[in-house]
Amino acid sequence: MCDNHKEGTVHICDETLANTYSLARALMKKYNIDIDHVVRHYDVNGKLCPNCNGLLNDNVWQTFKNNIVNSKTGALGTGTVVPAAAKNDNLDSLIARGQQHSINFTGHSIATDGAYGPKTRANIARCFQHAINLDYGKNLKVDGAFGKNSKAALGQHYVKRKETQYLVTAVEITLMCSGLEAAVKQFQSDRGLKVDGIAGRNTILKLMGV
Repeated sequence: MCDNHKEGTVHICDETLANTYSLARALMKKYNIDIDHVVRHYDVNGKLCPNCNGLLNDNVWQTFKNNIVNSKTGALGTGTVVPAAAKNDNLDSLIARGQQHSINFTGHSIATDGAYGPKTRANIARCFQHAINLDYGKNLKVDGAFGKNSKAALGQHYVKRKETQYLVTAVEITLMCSGLEAAVKQFQSDRGLKVDGIAGRNTILKLMGV
């Protein structure tokens, strides 16, 4: 998108903005992407990008998204509040890779910063909600809040060795490693659960902290 230099800074000209809006609408239609899943590079991993036309300012970014939806090419406005670049010391950690897998599985973007915080836990819940919908034909709202309806849908479903349902994927992402059975046993041991290598109801709920 960055195609011009204005007063020593990178700048997007109006024609390029119009083309960008058009391309975004075409890609959204082709791949069934809603506007809430149109994100900046910054929203994914903290990189200051796109760092032009004030697009790191949340208000300007919202105007940009509104222009996509409304087929407008008007001015974006100005923004002076620019966030600091995220410090990703753990970018290559298992947690960061698990975060990226949760994004791939659910389509919901979070920072891949290696920090096991509330947004990461919510995406883990989304993984289980999405898996339950796929495996058992439920119609849970994939909102990251694993409440009464989600717990009821989980029921007594479980994951163990050699199983291949989507719930396996959710457990693997949550454990953030590929050695599922060993990881389940270690997790159970660490949490005072029955150590059987089977991710049953109690283990799954403990994984989400609910």
